[in-house]
Amino acid sequence: MCIRDSSMAIPPRMTTDEIEQMMDGVLTEARARGARLMGGDTCRSPGPLVLNICVQGSAPPDEVLCRSGAAPDEDLYVSGCLGGSALALKLLLTGDAPSPEALERHHRPVPRVELGRALARRKLARSLIDLSDGLLADLGHILEQSRVGARIDARLLPLEPDLETLLRTRPELISLALSGGEDYELLFSASPEHRGAIAALASELALPLTRIGHTTARQGLLVLGRDGSSMSLPRAGFNHFCQEPA
Repeated sequence: MCIRDSSMAIPPRMTTDEIEQMMDGVLTEARARGARLMGGDTCRSPGPLVLNICVQGSAPPDEVLCRSGAAPDEDLYVSGCLGGSALALKLLLTGDAPSPEALERHHRPVPRVELGRALARRKLARSLIDLSDGLLADLGHILEQSRVGARIDARLLPLEPDLETLLRTRPELISLALSGGEDYELLFSASPEHRGAIAALASELALPLTRIGHTTARQGLLVLGRDGSSMSLPRAGFNHFCQEPA
Protein backbone atom coordinates (compact mmCIF):
# COMPACT_ATOMS: atom_id res chain seq x y z
CA MET A 1 0.00 0.00 0.00
CA CYS A 2 1.40 3.39 -0.97
CA ILE A 3 -0.51 6.19 0.77
CA ARG A 4 0.45 9.68 1.79
CA ASP A 5 -0.98 10.26 5.26
CA SER A 6 -2.52 13.72 5.18
CA SER A 7 -3.99 13.17 8.65
CA MET A 8 -0.52 13.45 10.20
CA ALA A 9 0.66 16.45 8.16
CA ILE A 10 2.64 18.95 10.22
CA PRO A 11 1.49 22.56 9.76
CA PRO A 12 3.98 24.78 7.89
CA ARG A 13 4.13 27.15 10.86
CA MET A 14 4.18 26.09 14.50
CA THR A 15 3.89 28.20 17.62
CA THR A 16 6.55 28.05 20.31
CA ASP A 17 4.14 26.12 22.54
CA GLU A 18 3.51 23.56 19.79
CA ILE A 19 7.24 23.10 19.22
CA GLU A 20 7.79 22.60 22.97
CA GLN A 21 4.96 20.06 23.12
CA MET A 22 6.48 18.19 20.19
CA MET A 23 9.90 18.14 21.86
CA ASP A 24 8.38 16.95 25.12
CA GLY A 25 7.01 13.98 23.21
CA VAL A 26 10.35 13.27 21.53
CA LEU A 27 12.22 13.41 24.84
CA THR A 28 9.63 11.26 26.63
CA GLU A 29 9.94 8.51 24.02
CA ALA A 30 13.75 8.80 24.01
CA ARG A 31 13.97 8.40 27.78
CA ALA A 32 11.63 5.40 27.68
CA ARG A 33 14.05 3.65 25.29
CA GLY A 34 17.28 4.69 27.00
CA ALA A 35 18.19 7.09 24.19
CA ARG A 36 19.68 10.58 24.43
CA LEU A 37 19.14 13.60 22.23
CA MET A 38 22.60 14.68 21.10
CA GLY A 39 21.98 18.10 19.57
CA GLY A 40 20.67 19.28 16.24
CA ASP A 41 20.61 21.98 13.63
CA THR A 42 17.90 24.50 12.74
CA CYS A 43 17.57 26.02 9.27
CA ARG A 44 15.11 28.50 7.83
CA SER A 45 12.75 27.24 5.13
CA PRO A 46 9.74 28.72 3.30
CA GLY A 47 7.91 25.51 4.25
CA PRO A 48 6.49 23.05 4.73
CA LEU A 49 8.22 22.12 7.96
CA VAL A 50 10.73 19.27 7.59
CA LEU A 51 11.98 17.24 10.55
CA ASN A 52 14.81 14.70 10.21
CA ILE A 53 15.83 12.43 13.09
CA CYS A 54 18.82 10.10 12.86
CA VAL A 55 18.95 7.25 15.38
CA GLN A 56 22.20 5.43 16.12
CA GLY A 57 22.81 2.45 18.34
CA SER A 58 24.95 -0.63 18.84
CA ALA A 59 24.55 -4.25 19.89
CA PRO A 60 26.92 -7.07 20.82
CA PRO A 61 27.79 -9.08 17.68
CA ASP A 62 26.24 -12.26 19.09
CA GLU A 63 22.93 -10.47 19.73
CA VAL A 64 22.37 -9.14 16.22
CA LEU A 65 19.35 -10.65 14.46
CA CYS A 66 19.42 -10.29 10.68
CA ARG A 67 16.95 -10.89 7.87
CA SER A 68 19.29 -13.55 6.49
CA GLY A 69 19.16 -15.98 9.42
CA ALA A 70 16.02 -17.99 8.64
CA ALA A 71 16.22 -21.69 7.70
CA PRO A 72 13.59 -24.09 6.31
CA ASP A 73 10.96 -25.55 8.65
CA GLU A 74 11.11 -22.74 11.20
CA ASP A 75 8.04 -21.22 12.83
CA LEU A 76 7.01 -17.69 11.85
CA TYR A 77 5.68 -15.44 14.60
CA VAL A 78 4.29 -11.93 14.84
CA SER A 79 3.89 -9.86 17.98
CA GLY A 80 0.78 -7.93 19.02
CA CYS A 81 -1.98 -7.51 16.45
CA LEU A 82 -2.06 -6.44 12.81
CA GLY A 83 -4.07 -4.05 10.68
CA GLY A 84 -5.00 -1.42 13.25
CA SER A 85 -2.86 1.39 11.89
CA ALA A 86 -3.87 0.78 8.27
CA LEU A 87 -7.53 0.60 9.23
CA ALA A 88 -7.33 3.89 11.15
CA LEU A 89 -5.66 5.57 8.17
CA LYS A 90 -8.26 4.21 5.75
CA LEU A 91 -11.08 5.57 7.91
CA LEU A 92 -9.39 8.95 8.39
CA LEU A 93 -8.93 9.35 4.63
CA THR A 94 -12.63 8.66 4.03
CA GLY A 95 -13.78 11.04 6.77
CA ASP A 96 -14.84 8.30 9.18
CA ALA A 97 -13.85 8.07 12.84
CA PRO A 98 -11.60 5.19 13.91
CA SER A 99 -11.97 3.76 17.38
CA PRO A 100 -9.66 5.30 20.00
CA GLU A 101 -7.68 2.03 20.08
CA ALA A 102 -7.09 1.95 16.32
CA LEU A 103 -6.28 5.66 16.28
CA GLU A 104 -3.69 5.13 19.02
CA ARG A 105 -2.15 2.32 16.97
CA HIS A 106 -1.81 4.71 14.03
CA HIS A 107 -0.58 7.83 15.81
CA ARG A 108 1.51 6.25 18.57
CA PRO A 109 2.82 2.78 17.64
CA VAL A 110 4.81 1.05 20.38
CA PRO A 111 8.26 -0.21 19.31
CA ARG A 112 8.83 -3.74 20.59
CA VAL A 113 12.33 -3.05 21.90
CA GLU A 114 12.07 -5.30 24.96
CA LEU A 115 10.86 -8.21 22.83
CA GLY A 116 13.63 -7.81 20.28
CA ARG A 117 16.30 -7.70 22.97
CA ALA A 118 14.89 -10.74 24.75
CA LEU A 119 14.71 -12.79 21.54
CA ALA A 120 18.33 -11.95 20.76
CA ARG A 121 19.76 -12.46 24.25
CA ARG A 122 17.94 -15.77 24.79
CA LYS A 123 18.81 -17.03 21.30
CA LEU A 124 15.15 -17.76 20.54
CA ALA A 125 14.91 -16.24 17.05
CA ARG A 126 16.91 -16.92 13.91
CA SER A 127 15.77 -13.92 11.85
CA LEU A 128 13.78 -10.79 12.66
CA ILE A 129 12.29 -7.68 11.05
CA ASP A 130 9.82 -4.99 12.13
CA LEU A 131 6.55 -4.63 10.25
CA SER A 132 6.71 -1.12 8.86
CA ASP A 133 5.86 -1.72 5.19
CA GLY A 134 3.37 -4.54 5.68
CA LEU A 135 3.54 -8.22 6.60
CA LEU A 136 3.97 -9.52 3.04
CA ALA A 137 6.61 -6.94 2.11
CA ASP A 138 8.67 -7.39 5.24
CA LEU A 139 8.36 -11.17 5.23
CA GLY A 140 9.53 -10.96 1.62
CA HIS A 141 12.78 -9.35 2.81
CA ILE A 142 13.47 -12.28 5.14
CA LEU A 143 12.64 -14.82 2.44
CA GLU A 144 14.88 -13.09 -0.09
CA GLN A 145 17.84 -12.63 2.23
CA SER A 146 17.53 -16.11 3.76
CA ARG A 147 16.77 -17.83 0.42
CA VAL A 148 13.81 -19.73 1.81
CA GLY A 149 10.08 -19.78 1.15
CA ALA A 150 7.12 -19.56 3.52
CA ARG A 151 3.54 -20.63 4.06
CA ILE A 152 1.29 -18.47 6.22
CA ASP A 153 -2.34 -18.87 7.21
CA ALA A 154 -4.54 -15.76 7.29
CA ARG A 155 -6.84 -17.53 9.76
CA LEU A 156 -4.03 -17.39 12.31
CA LEU A 157 -3.27 -13.68 11.99
CA PRO A 158 -3.81 -11.72 15.21
CA LEU A 159 -6.05 -8.88 14.05
CA GLU A 160 -7.06 -5.53 15.46
CA PRO A 161 -10.55 -6.17 16.97
CA ASP A 162 -12.19 -3.47 14.79
CA LEU A 163 -10.74 -5.08 11.68
CA GLU A 164 -11.88 -8.52 12.79
CA THR A 165 -15.43 -7.16 13.08
CA LEU A 166 -15.35 -5.50 9.64
CA LEU A 167 -14.12 -8.69 7.97
CA ARG A 168 -17.51 -10.29 8.61
CA THR A 169 -19.03 -8.11 5.91
CA ARG A 170 -15.93 -6.92 4.04
CA PRO A 171 -13.54 -9.88 3.78
CA GLU A 172 -11.34 -8.03 1.28
CA LEU A 173 -10.11 -5.83 4.13
CA ILE A 174 -7.80 -8.67 5.19
CA SER A 175 -5.36 -6.85 2.88
CA LEU A 176 -4.97 -4.22 5.62
CA ALA A 177 -3.36 -6.84 7.85
CA LEU A 178 -1.32 -8.38 5.04
CA SER A 179 0.00 -5.26 3.35
CA GLY A 180 -1.25 -2.18 5.20
CA GLY A 181 1.94 -1.47 7.11
CA GLU A 182 2.88 0.80 10.01
CA ASP A 183 2.06 -1.80 12.65
CA TYR A 184 5.67 -1.79 13.88
CA GLU A 185 5.22 -5.22 15.39
CA LEU A 186 8.01 -7.78 15.08
CA LEU A 187 8.06 -10.71 12.67
CA PHE A 188 10.57 -13.44 13.45
CA SER A 189 11.44 -17.03 12.67
CA ALA A 190 12.34 -19.58 15.33
CA SER A 191 13.04 -23.27 15.66
CA PRO A 192 9.99 -25.33 16.74
CA GLU A 193 12.01 -26.49 19.76
CA HIS A 194 11.63 -22.99 21.21
CA ARG A 195 7.82 -22.92 21.24
CA GLY A 196 7.64 -23.37 25.00
CA ALA A 197 10.22 -20.66 25.69
CA ILE A 198 8.49 -18.25 23.30
CA ALA A 199 5.13 -18.87 24.99
CA ALA A 200 6.78 -18.15 28.35
CA LEU A 201 8.30 -14.94 26.98
CA ALA A 202 4.91 -13.81 25.69
CA SER A 203 3.48 -14.31 29.18
CA GLU A 204 6.44 -12.54 30.79
CA LEU A 205 6.06 -9.47 28.55
CA ALA A 206 2.24 -9.60 28.54
CA LEU A 207 2.49 -9.45 24.75
CA PRO A 208 0.83 -11.93 22.36
CA LEU A 209 3.28 -13.81 20.15
CA THR A 210 1.32 -15.65 17.48
CA ARG A 211 2.60 -18.42 15.22
CA ILE A 212 1.23 -17.64 11.76
CA GLY A 213 3.04 -20.16 9.57
CA HIS A 214 6.44 -21.60 8.77
CA THR A 215 9.37 -21.31 6.40
CA THR A 216 9.94 -23.81 3.60
CA ALA A 217 12.93 -25.06 1.65
CA ARG A 218 11.17 -24.25 -1.61
CA GLN A 219 11.34 -20.53 -2.29
CA GLY A 220 8.14 -18.58 -2.79
CA LEU A 221 5.23 -17.53 -0.58
CA LEU A 222 1.91 -19.32 -0.15
CA VAL A 223 -0.86 -17.57 1.79
CA LEU A 224 -3.95 -19.48 2.83
CA GLY A 225 -7.02 -17.26 3.00
CA ARG A 226 -9.60 -17.23 5.76
CA ASP A 227 -11.55 -19.89 3.86
CA GLY A 228 -8.51 -22.18 3.89
CA SER A 229 -7.78 -21.92 0.16
CA SER A 230 -4.74 -20.40 -1.49
CA MET A 231 -5.38 -16.72 -2.00
CA SER A 232 -4.29 -14.26 -4.64
CA LEU A 233 -1.87 -11.95 -2.89
CA PRO A 234 -2.59 -8.23 -2.64
CA ARG A 235 0.15 -5.74 -3.39
CA ALA A 236 3.07 -6.63 -1.17
CA GLY A 237 3.12 -3.42 0.84
CA PHE A 238 4.42 0.12 0.94
CA ASN A 239 6.76 1.11 -1.88
CA HIS A 240 8.94 4.13 -1.11
CA PHE A 241 9.25 4.90 -4.83
CA CYS A 242 5.51 4.83 -5.53
CA GLN A 243 4.15 8.31 -6.25
CA GLU A 244 0.44 7.61 -6.20
CA PRO A 245 -1.89 5.99 -3.64
CA ALA A 246 -2.51 2.30 -4.27
